[in-house]
Amino acid sequence: MASLYDMMLRHSLYLEGAKKGTADEFSSSVVSDLDAVVKRAFQNINVDNFGEFTKADFNRFVADIRLRTNDVHNKNTKELMNDTKKLSRVETTLFQGMFREDTGDRLATPSNVWGSVKNSNIPATGQTFQKSANTFRNSSVGNIERLLRNGYADKLDTTDVFKSIRGVKSLGYKDGVFGKISGWGRTLASTLMSHTSSSVKDKIAPSYYDEYQWVSVLDDVTTEICWERDGEIYKMGEGPQPPAHYNCRSTTVPISPSREDIEEPDTLAEWLDGQPSEVLKDIFGDVDPSLDNVKVISLDGLRDKLDIILI
Repeated sequence: MASLYDMMLRHSLYLEGAKKGTADEFSSSVVSDLDAVVKRAFQNINVDNFGEFTKADFNRFVADIRLRTNDVHNKNTKELMNDTKKLSRVETTLFQGMFREDTGDRLATPSNVWGSVKNSNIPATGQTFQKSANTFRNSSVGNIERLLRNGYADKLDTTDVFKSIRGVKSLGYKDGVFGKISGWGRTLASTLMSHTSSSVKDKIAPSYYDEYQWVSVLDDVTTEICWERDGEIYKMGEGPQPPAHYNCRSTTVPISPSREDIEEPDTLAEWLDGQPSEVLKDIFGDVDPSLDNVKVISLDGLRDKLDIILI
C-alpha cells in the first residue's frame, strides 16, 4: 500500500489535471459569450466613428453592453460554482478513502462541508467565493467599458475600438482585453478549486490526524511565501491552508505514523522517479513527467482515481 505522503501527492497531481480542465472550460465559455455579446452590440450600431454618437446614444450603448456582459458573468459563475460544489463531493470521497486506508478508521463525514467551504474566505483573496467572482466580473466589465469610453473621448473608429476589446480570435484574443479576461478566468477557477480541495481536507483530516505538513512545488516560479512554508508542520485547525496566492500549487499532507520511516524526497522530480510506472502513465500519459505535463481530466475522472492513488 502507498504511504499517505504518496497518496496525497498523487492526488495533488490529479487535482492539477482537473483544475486545468475546469479553468480552461470556464475561461473559454466566458470569452466566447462575451465575444457574442460585444460582436452583436457593434453590429447593431449605425456609426463608423465613436465621435458620431450623441451622448445619450453612447450612454445607452454602454449600458446595454454592461447589462449583457454582467449576464454573461453571472451565468458562467453559476456554472463554476456548481463545478466547485461537485468537486467538494468528489474530494470528500477521496480524502476519506485515503485517510481510512492509512488509519483504518471509518469516521463520520462532517455535515454540510460545501456550505462551510463556499462561505469561507479564500487565503489568496481574503474574500468568499462569490466576492472573488464579483471582483473578476467587475474587472472584466470595467475594462471593456473603459475601452468604450476611451473610444468615445478620442473619437476612434468603431472597428478599432472593437479590435481593442476583442483582439484576434485566431491568436487566442491575446492582443485584446479578452486575452486578459481569459487569463483572469483561468486564475479564478484554478484558485477556487484549490481552495475547495484544501478546505474539504481541512474539514475531514482533524478527525484522523493531529498535525499536517505544508508541501510546496519548488521551482523557478515558486513564490516566497510557499518557499518559506515548505516542510513546516502545523497543528490541525491552527495553521495556514493553500491557496496562499493566486495559482498556488502547494498542498498539505497530514502527519501519519506511517511516515516515521519514510525518507521524503527534496523535489517533485525526485519523488516522481520513485513512483510506479502505471501511476506515472495514468497521470502524464506518454510524455515526460512534470507538473506542466499533467493530463487534463474531468471532475468525474478525478472521482474515479482512488484505486490508483492507493496503489
